[in-house]
Amino acid sequence: MHDDNVIASRHLTFAPNDGGVPRKVHVLIGKPHSPIHRDNEWVVEIEIHESFKQAIHATASGADSFQALYLAMVKAGELIKPWSDGGELTWDGPNLGFPSPL
Repeated sequence: MHDDNVIASRHLTFAPNDGGVPRKVHVLIGKPHSPIHRDNEWVVEIEIHESFKQAIHATASGADSFQALYLAMVKAGELIKPWSDGGELTWDGPNLGFPSPL
């Protein structure tokens, strides 16, 4: 994702259960955009980076830009689950600040 497309980012800290070195997990949310010739569809890009690993790329779609952005935040929270399962993932304490699915 290009830097000029990023509208939100969050740095999380991952401490693996195996006692490995803690590292950063960086979550990026892109600017909502509407694909050409698609009424009532907005898309938001999501990227998740961790040192020395391939980035995870995903998208979320909604009927308007607000819904697409909200669903991207929910999906980002779901995409970081492997880190939560593999160790302790923190941001501002244990609350990672991502909304739960409705």
